[in-house]
Amino acid sequence: MLQGQKKKKQIKLNIRVAQVSLLQTRYPRVFTSCHFHITTIQLVTSVIFTICFLSIVFKSVFFFLSLHSIHYSFISIHSSPVKSSLYLIKLYTAFLVMSSSLTTTSQTATIESTLLKHGTLNGVVSNTKTNGSPHDSHSNGNSSSSSNNNNNNNNNHYDHPLHILHSPLVLDNYGSLSSCAHLDKVLQSRAKDTVFETYRQAVLISQPIKDTYTYKARNGGGDVIDRAALQRKQLLALKCTDCGNSQFQEVLICLQCPQVSCSQHSHGHYKELLHMFAIDSKLGLLYCLKCDGYVNSKRLNDIRCEVMGVHSLQSIEEKADDKNDVDLKQEIGKGSEENGVKENRSNQNFINPNMLATMGLKGFVNLGSTCFMSSILQTFIHNPIIRTQFFNNDNHYFNCKLLHDQEVQGSLHEGNACITCSIDKIFKDFFTMQNTEGYGMTYLLATAWYKQKSLAGFQEQDAHEFWQFLLNEFHLDHARISSVEKVCSCISHICFGFELQSCVRCECGAENITVDPPTFEMSLELTLEKENSNSITVGGCLDSFTREEILDTKISCKSCLKESGASRTLRLKTTPPVLSIQLKRFNHSISNDKSSKVEAAVDVPLFLDMNKYTINEQADNNSKPILYELFSVVCHLGLVNTGHYIVYTKNSQGRWFKFDDSVITIEDETSAISAIRSTGYLLYYILHNV
Repeated sequence: MLQGQKKKKQIKLNIRVAQVSLLQTRYPRVFTSCHFHITTIQLVTSVIFTICFLSIVFKSVFFFLSLHSIHYSFISIHSSPVKSSLYLIKLYTAFLVMSSSLTTTSQTATIESTLLKHGTLNGVVSNTKTNGSPHDSHSNGNSSSSSNNNNNNNNNHYDHPLHILHSPLVLDNYGSLSSCAHLDKVLQSRAKDTVFETYRQAVLISQPIKDTYTYKARNGGGDVIDRAALQRKQLLALKCTDCGNSQFQEVLICLQCPQVSCSQHSHGHYKELLHMFAIDSKLGLLYCLKCDGYVNSKRLNDIRCEVMGVHSLQSIEEKADDKNDVDLKQEIGKGSEENGVKENRSNQNFINPNMLATMGLKGFVNLGSTCFMSSILQTFIHNPIIRTQFFNNDNHYFNCKLLHDQEVQGSLHEGNACITCSIDKIFKDFFTMQNTEGYGMTYLLATAWYKQKSLAGFQEQDAHEFWQFLLNEFHLDHARISSVEKVCSCISHICFGFELQSCVRCECGAENITVDPPTFEMSLELTLEKENSNSITVGGCLDSFTREEILDTKISCKSCLKESGASRTLRLKTTPPVLSIQLKRFNHSISNDKSSKVEAAVDVPLFLDMNKYTINEQADNNSKPILYELFSVVCHLGLVNTGHYIVYTKNSQGRWFKFDDSVITIEDETSAISAIRSTGYLLYYILHNV
């Protein structure tokens, strides 16, 4: 019996490792690294390179050195047998590295081979430079479309043809963006060539500096480039000239002057100098400040794709149309073989996702007044902290006995219902399912009904209460499978947990400081910032939350030994990675047992400095800002008992999406903030590391 359980657990482990490995290759933003697996192709390639190496090493080593300009001293290698041996080992290792770099996802390999068959990638993949390499920074904007022979014969100390030849294919779908009248006017003028050149340079500057290779100087003179120093300089350069804010390095680079602007100061720069075009440092896209939107043209898109090392999806599909190749279009969208092993359709724990699935853009089907559930789930799915926990932490998956019971019994009931397992299933489905239709959360719905009887049925519920229910279940599920911990490491505490410090001050001046148990949110009363003001702001509500209040009852002071009046002040002792704020829009009257809704508009800032509300601000007035960025908001529309929930979410590229059950729409920032101001209910801010 014990041996059977071990075998089942090992099978389960193999399935999970395969699933996580797949997601790592398909969703690199979630994972910090991408692991390559040894395949048959890699082994065969290694054997071939070994044979070639042994046959030519003694006759061709010096010719190989001169051909590829490897920067080691000729004399020192020739004169020292030890150095010669070490160098031969390094040369052999280089061959193995080259063979391992051939390992890519099978979908990429399939698409590349199909495209190369039609000539689409000829002279493109092989000439793509490593983003941010010193060669790129010294290219003066020259196109990288020269032939391989020119690259190999060029005595440039920074070229690395092995990496260039096997760079993975990345598809881009921004070519569908249209132009505007202002851009058309510029591109029809004599200044168009200057615009193209400046645009190329701006995109080059914005590209991340990778440390895949370290280039050595001649005669062991150390590294040619200190990449850490370059990254620090780039981080300093890609900050707003006016306020110094980096916005996760998502800023706008002016196309007409050296100005770098954040979202708040870009329009001010345009109004002052009439510089209407800027480059998005994250996407490399052109932004028209006069039209207040992204614009593009075929020539600009070709330049951007060339510099960033991506390939336009539109151009590939056009090529497929020209070649009448239906298979090419099918290969782009579908999940195919992985590492030479065909997908096992019967095993639902190992699914090859398509490119759209890895974005997680999927709605939820309304199963009958379930909008309160779908809105909260969308905030979880697009929360990078929670997403990382479900993808990278398999502690619950391997140790949950309830999941094992479900698999053995083949059914879900009250005795084996587990919220964490049901949410884990949603994450797996969202980022691997082939179709982009609405998702039916029947498994989670049944589990929630078993765990919380008040949720059973199809009545409208409060989204905030459902959010609290999920966090409590995450904590209980973690405690069920984990040993006793001094500091809880469940998803709820890791993502949302923080501590409030209460300071009670007696009239005599004595203070009694206590720290409350960890909490997950701040519930703010909607109060006017000033008596004569008609506006309500989140900052004003936070001021009221942390403002000193006079207690209604007297306290027994241990210092003055009297029954004295006192005041209390609340401050944040710790700050969470994700700050959750509830705006108290719903009130319930005990006297008449009726509920009402506060319809007042609330000014919700995109960025929030929480430093003034922490205990650090009291101790040090010069402390650094604790900056949070708004990334998700649950909104309530309509009346108290007959309303509807939707959610606005901002992705890592700064684009806002509106999720209304199964319907997803792209929203511009102005429209999103306007809707949030009037209907915002639950606000989620993520810590912004500056």
